[in-house]
Amino acid sequence: MKNIIKKSALALAVVGTLIISAPQAFAQMPQTDVAFVEQMKGADAGKLDALALYYDLHVSDLVVQLYHEQSTGAFLGARRAERNGDAVEQKRLTEMYESGRIKRDAERETNREIRAKLSKLSGMEFPTELIMAPEAPEMLGESPADTPANLAKDRKAAWANVEGAKAAWKSARLQLLSDQDDYNAGKKGVRIGDSMRSVTRAEINIARAAGDYRLIEARIAIATKKPLAKVLGAL
Repeated sequence: MKNIIKKSALALAVVGTLIISAPQAFAQMPQTDVAFVEQMKGADAGKLDALALYYDLHVSDLVVQLYHEQSTGAFLGARRAERNGDAVEQKRLTEMYESGRIKRDAERETNREIRAKLSKLSGMEFPTELIMAPEAPEMLGESPADTPANLAKDRKAAWANVEGAKAAWKSARLQLLSDQDDYNAGKKGVRIGDSMRSVTRAEINIARAAGDYRLIEARIAIATKKPLAKVLGAL
């Protein structure tokens, strides 16, 4: 999964969809939630709001990428359809391009707002995309015996979302592999770009679910008076 997220972030950096990079600031920017909370000043309890935004930024980075992929792929596909004289496909892809472009621009603005809020809360700069997206553990471990009942309930719900997101990603990957085989075999009507974007959407959902789960674990750590960085580092 780490390689997938790294690939996604690398693509984002190449196309330049986010704010212009500042190499010196980037070198100091935390790429894991553990490093993030360690670099923040103050008590652990005061770091939760910033941590939530940190996870939101990971998701937003991937959403920007998704809409960039959609608009770029649709634009190129519409030009191919025009050359091939396929007016129906050209119209479909042109509409997809316009939709993707509008959503991309809106998400870029959301991305900037998250960065600004995160910088204000944490005292750090976030000039480029985050690479190491949050991950959930492979298995659900035991929670501390003194975990508040409401957080224990939230933890189970968050874990169920993690498992659902992982299953959806596996399904999307299998569909992409099947479509790639059909495409390479010359089968007509295979929309390989749609399949690739489905995988990206699945990656977004995994990052969102993992971030939500890790935030619950962070809240449990605060509630049970455990070191926040240590708890996150053990996940």
